[in-house]
Amino acid sequence: MIRLPKWLPVVLCFAFLVGLTARACGAEATARGKVKSIEAEKKQFVLTDLNGKDWTFTVADNTIFRSAEKEAKFNDLKPGDDVSIVYDKGITQFTAQYILNHQGDTKGLEVGYGALKHYDADKKQLVLTDPNGKDWTFQMSDDAKIRLSDKEAKPADLKLGDRATVVYEKKGNDMMVHDVYALRK
Repeated sequence: MIRLPKWLPVVLCFAFLVGLTARACGAEATARGKVKSIEAEKKQFVLTDLNGKDWTFTVADNTIFRSAEKEAKFNDLKPGDDVSIVYDKGITQFTAQYILNHQGDTKGLEVGYGALKHYDADKKQLVLTDPNGKDWTFQMSDDAKIRLSDKEAKPADLKLGDRATVVYEKKGNDMMVHDVYALRK
């Protein structure tokens, strides 16, 4: 009979709890695709991604919707809409935090997500580190709108480590930011 050390179950239990906590603390990701179906009473929709795979997302009470240069609502979402999503990979479900509907003025825009690593006011550059550890440098447009915890803000209000969703447009090699939605930990 093989005897396991008495400390092994404690270590395994601790590792399991750390894994659950890491997922619950916002392991955000992004996705793009077309809305396949909507279940309004469940506040859920199915997205078919660019690879043809279906994903079910739940909409939170504080989910931000944007469509054609304006804030929108869950009711504005329709099957066939081309959307980009920032979402939380929860333990039991994916929860949409931000949804950009690509139509009209928002057709050429993309979304990115990460933790604020650096802001250079002189160069008007914002650097985010995505959940995979890759740094992304964004150029702030002169008319970029910034919201911090649901309040209008300025770039100087942002702090290192703030989690931010950016709505941007690719112009040559630059990624020009239109909107920043940040949350403080």
